[in-house]
Amino acid sequence: MNFNYIDNNCLYIINKHHYIGTIQNCLRISKDCAELINTTKKPNIFFTRYNLLISIINELITVEKKYKLKNPKPSEIKKDLMRKEPYTIDNFIDRYYQNTILKVNSLKTVKAKENSTKKFLADIQDYYIYMDKSAIFKLNNLYNSIIDNYKLTLKKVGYSFCKYCGKQIKEDSIFCTYCGKKRN
Repeated sequence: MNFNYIDNNCLYIINKHHYIGTIQNCLRISKDCAELINTTKKPNIFFTRYNLLISIINELITVEKKYKLKNPKPSEIKKDLMRKEPYTIDNFIDRYYQNTILKVNSLKTVKAKENSTKKFLADIQDYYIYMDKSAIFKLNNLYNSIIDNYKLTLKKVGYSFCKYCGKQIKEDSIFCTYCGKKRN
């Protein structure tokens, strides 16, 4: 995944003279970020806060030897974050999906359900660069399951329409599973 960098828009310590107050502020911000990362159901908040958290931890690593920071040290925190990153993203995807299902269940019209389902995928696609293949695969399967469960007419990810009967079939299918005709 691609969270291992310092975001120049978030340089709190490197651009300052390592004041202990600045370091304490960074620790407070990182704690706030961690709380939001573990509770939010919105992709933009999750991924921007995760980026901010990694940036701040990277900065704190640059001063951890100069200042006696309490255990765990920022370098240890970063190792732990990197180890837990796939699980953290997976937990977020679960929260995001459950929130979408609650919303879809509350909607009355098919059009509203379809719009909410489209939004589920559209709102998170910009963040695919931060996810591994299994997370993207999971998201696509969850999106497809919403379409199936609510009998929506949206095109599923990894599917195409049979030109003979119009049903959705997997893109790698040789024959249509509904009408039996060979795909071209």
